[in-house]
Amino acid sequence: MLHNNTIIYSWQTSEFQFAEKKKNWYWILGIIAFAIIIIAIMVSNYLLAVLIAIGTILIVKQSRQQPLDLDIEISEQGINIHDTMHTYESIRSFWIKEKKDGEVILILLTSQAITPLISVVIAPEIDPLEVRDYLAEIIPEEELRQSYTEQIIKKIGF
Repeated sequence: MLHNNTIIYSWQTSEFQFAEKKKNWYWILGIIAFAIIIIAIMVSNYLLAVLIAIGTILIVKQSRQQPLDLDIEISEQGINIHDTMHTYESIRSFWIKEKKDGEVILILLTSQAITPLISVVIAPEIDPLEVRDYLAEIIPEEELRQSYTEQIIKKIGF
């Protein structure tokens, strides 16, 4: 089936930047989790102890997961991120930010209730100024920042 709309820009990017965890990372996680579990048991909060144990297992599992390659397409209809179309009507604003390491990020504020901020790395071969000029004609440009969750995750090397 042919595309109904014209794709203006398209590229591929990783879902997230994978950071190989060293043994020390797992040891620190285990020690912190174990300490919280012991404290929870001492204060008779068994539910918290179980939740911390389950959370730790999930964190370890997630830390070993490799990122997906996401197809990004900016078209006349909207922005398609890995088979999820965000129409321009559902995007409230956007911002393009260059990080200190030279990586350029497109940040979208959508009308989604749970995860309204979406961050996508713009591939080096795509001119971010051209993307900005194109999107500025359609949706408002407003200074946005990555969510605190994303910033914390990057700080702890996850």
